[in-house]
Amino acid sequence: MKPIVELISVTKTYPSTKRRLTAFGSAFFKKRNIGGFNALDDISFNVFKGDVIGVIGLNGAGKSTLLQIISGTLSPSFGSVSINGKLTAVLELGSGFDPNFSGKENAKIYLSSLGISKSQLDDKIKEIINFSELENFADSPIRTYSTGMIARLAFSTAICVDPEILVLDEVFAVGDQAFSRKSFEKIKQFIEHGKTIFLCSHSPYHVQMVCNKSLYLKDGKIRFFGPTKDALVKYDNDLEQAKDLPESKPYTNKNLDEKHSTVKLLKVIILKNEIVLDTLEDGNKIFRTGKDTLGLKIHFKYNLEKKPPQIGVVIHDCNRRPIACAGSHFDDFEYSKLCNGENEVKVSFPKLKLLKGNYEVDVFLLCEKGFLLLDHLMVSPQLKIEQKSNEVGLFLIDHFWEDLSK
Repeated sequence: MKPIVELISVTKTYPSTKRRLTAFGSAFFKKRNIGGFNALDDISFNVFKGDVIGVIGLNGAGKSTLLQIISGTLSPSFGSVSINGKLTAVLELGSGFDPNFSGKENAKIYLSSLGISKSQLDDKIKEIINFSELENFADSPIRTYSTGMIARLAFSTAICVDPEILVLDEVFAVGDQAFSRKSFEKIKQFIEHGKTIFLCSHSPYHVQMVCNKSLYLKDGKIRFFGPTKDALVKYDNDLEQAKDLPESKPYTNKNLDEKHSTVKLLKVIILKNEIVLDTLEDGNKIFRTGKDTLGLKIHFKYNLEKKPPQIGVVIHDCNRRPIACAGSHFDDFEYSKLCNGENEVKVSFPKLKLLKGNYEVDVFLLCEKGFLLLDHLMVSPQLKIEQKSNEVGLFLIDHFWEDLSK
């Protein structure tokens, strides 16, 4: 099968100021080593039709540079890029837009550059404006738009041409939750229709939700390319070893923005056999396989004018592999809608069936359909489980024996 996207030894080098003359000479004489900073270094991979590729890595890893090269807005210093399909991209905020032109004018210029005929332009412009919900601002210059409005216009313009390849750089980082949900639904439709998508995101949840493969970049090089769950494990392990994980007190969300937040996890309390645990450090607070019940009291708030969020819990092993989950949307669980917009629910895992090891628990607030992440809190940096028997694996599975020889 022919790849729809193929990169061979792609390198992007930005020469230092002192070596500009050397860089010019190297380009003229086709020499490879020009010195300077390699934003990307010898990147090679193939992507096939229908693949949904997550692009992950720390800031400065080369993610945006890679997406710009794939999209054709940036040329590699060395190597080759082959694109075999119609491609559109949502890159840096407002990239390619003229701030002095209106939203309609910018959309028309973009569509014309893609070869959309004049007879189709008006219908396409209407489609873009309707999806972006910018009817009242369509004739205003882009410089008067907020960041969220620009994000709406950029995404709406990119998807309206029905591309075979869609490149998205942090598309959920800006804009309101309602439009993010709408955009996510559109992306899921593209996936169902076999489109090829590159999704760059700092949200492991979204990458894990939609991407069958992921490309993990580190210092401009490929650290890993393969199944998303394995890529996220390597990424998390590297973060932990480098001590780049943000420090925050377990159980309580300190990053509250009371003025702007409409959905927020406020506090999560861990229970062992209905007894509140403040920490998990004491030996007498270790959970026993098949004996102790793990409980989580989840306190959160949301906007009463919006639909109540769904609640998710994911248990990870020590390598951050998700091994079990529970979701209010999976179990058709509904909670009361209180007048102050704050709720507390409890989820229990009776006679915890996890075998001996260290685990981590994450709590999520999700949109009403359970796929758009609204807030996230790591509840326990390390949940300890002990067992007296010698079973191996991750779980105790309910089973029974019968004597059939009688």
